Amino acid sequence: MFALGALPAALLLCLIWSIPESPRWLVRAGKEAKALRVLGAVHDSKLDAATQLAQIKADLAEEARKPPLSWREVLWSSDLTSRRRVWLGLGVAFFSQATGTEAVVYYAASIVQAAGVTDVRHTLLAIMGVGLCKVVFLLIGCSLFDKVGRRPMLLTSAAGLAISLVILAAAASGDSNAALAIGGLCGFMASFSIGFSPLVYVLCSEIFPSAMRARAMSLALFTTRVVAGAISSSFVSVREAATPTGAWLLFLPVALTAFLFVLFLVPETKGVSLEQMPDLFEKKRKGTSTAQASHA
Repeated sequence: MFALGALPAALLLCLIWSIPESPRWLVRAGKEAKALRVLGAVHDSKLDAATQLAQIKADLAEEARKPPLSWREVLWSSDLTSRRRVWLGLGVAFFSQATGTEAVVYYAASIVQAAGVTDVRHTLLAIMGVGLCKVVFLLIGCSLFDKVGRRPMLLTSAAGLAISLVILAAAASGDSNAALAIGGLCGFMASFSIGFSPLVYVLCSEIFPSAMRARAMSLALFTTRVVAGAISSSFVSVREAATPTGAWLLFLPVALTAFLFVLFLVPETKGVSLEQMPDLFEKKRKGTSTAQASHA
């Protein structure tokens, strides 16, 4: 059984060699010709690829002129736009786990059993169905966010999580709500997998300033793991103290806040290159300042 876990790892080990290095790394390593070939594979014309290569070289040259950044500068940059970009990414990382994902993953079996499914085989089938739902919607999400955009996918994810939490809370109010519980679990995992699951790392890697991207990404990953650990280790105690229905409803304001966070603060980054990202956030900041000044 445990040996089966080696199969995905072996598949990843084989397939990872087909993934090219990032153009920025190749330029930094002095391999501009190879970087141009990689860019040519994702652009419609050689001119577009050459233009982005020039932008990457200019961006890296600008970074080289700046002193190394401290952790304090990463968390609280003197540049307001960079600070906003970092904290927006950390906010997305926080909400990706704070809606109770780990509670669903770790305690799905007990949730199904508490709703009235006592047979072990039926419980396993239900959990397999939830897992299949997660995989299917993860593939759907990965295929859509470059077509539909990041914001619509995240908004759909947050709204779906909120609705699923209400369903799970309703299912937890009785002991004969197996269909409702399984439906809530499937809805929750589908909502998470179509948005926050794949996009948290995509969006963070896009919006973090290039000069601090590595450290900021480590902070985002650290945030997800800390929040996930806190929820998974405390959920049982919270469920006993607040009742199962109350425990799910505690996550509902978090999901609604995540929706509002994305709606009002997270910009659309589809089709925006890393080199164009500072301009996107600078325009958004100036637009917000202008709107505030007109209301004053």
